[in-house]
Amino acid sequence: MSLENIIEYENMKSWYINDVKNVKVLAIYELNDDFVIHYEKDGVKKVLSIYHWCRFGPMYDGCWFEFSSIELQSVYVNSDKKISQKLKDIDIIEEIVLYQGDDKGSAYSDLEIVYRSKDNHKRYYLLKSEHDEEEVHRLDIYHNTKKSKLQKVELGNATFPKELYSTKIYKDILAFALKAHKEQKTPEGLPYSFHIVSVANEIINSLSMNPISFDEANVAIACALLHDVKEDTLYDVSRYTIEFPTNNIDIVINGVSALTKDTSLPSKQEQMKDSLERLKQMPKCVQMVKLADRITNLAPAPLFWN
Repeated sequence: MSLENIIEYENMKSWYINDVKNVKVLAIYELNDDFVIHYEKDGVKKVLSIYHWCRFGPMYDGCWFEFSSIELQSVYVNSDKKISQKLKDIDIIEEIVLYQGDDKGSAYSDLEIVYRSKDNHKRYYLLKSEHDEEEVHRLDIYHNTKKSKLQKVELGNATFPKELYSTKIYKDILAFALKAHKEQKTPEGLPYSFHIVSVANEIINSLSMNPISFDEANVAIACALLHDVKEDTLYDVSRYTIEFPTNNIDIVINGVSALTKDTSLPSKQEQMKDSLERLKQMPKCVQMVKLADRITNLAPAPLFWN
């Protein structure tokens, strides 16, 4: 990923953090070390998913937080989803503060949630990565007892774009898809780009009728443009091949995989059943792509075709 895109995606964190300032919390769910906050702003119900990541290797050492307006991917099928007992008394979020720094050569982030409790007291939670002597990492949550020793990140006042989706992401993903499909044609002899752009257009057309979040729209469009890459080309869809915001790239990768039939299964019926079962585990913005693909495939042929 280019340095320009890394900086842009890092700046996106201010979108999420600024959007939850002084908002009423409707519910908070937790799954392992991740949380999804349901809140209401300007009469619209929204979600903020907070992911806690730890990775150690040649590409990155450390633990950090990612944000998304897509609900936790696993909540659709995982029975461990539950109302959070760790953040249970938050009524109004006043602000979220992000801290970053180094420890023993690894990068770490802390997250402080400043809030009003249900009994109208100002309090805070500190979400902090901890590691033991065996370097096993976990997320610890401190309630009014510990302050971060890392440096506060100044994120600015940026807010979510007013556009329905990112044209930059659209062009980046389309360029990769065109390169992957090369000279492939549709059964009617048209360039294969006609099909994948038609599926993406069905997604875009739906946005005005059934608005979804900026993140969800970008994921849906990306999956629409990429949905046949793994099945019909020699290219793979991974963190190393596509340019996409890091907070949601795994959803795109897993979404494309779910949209791809497993050809090792003996029949088309079994392949389709397996794909649909995997799609049920995906967020709705990925499931939309299967419907858009079906709409495109069932559309009437142009009148000038024989």
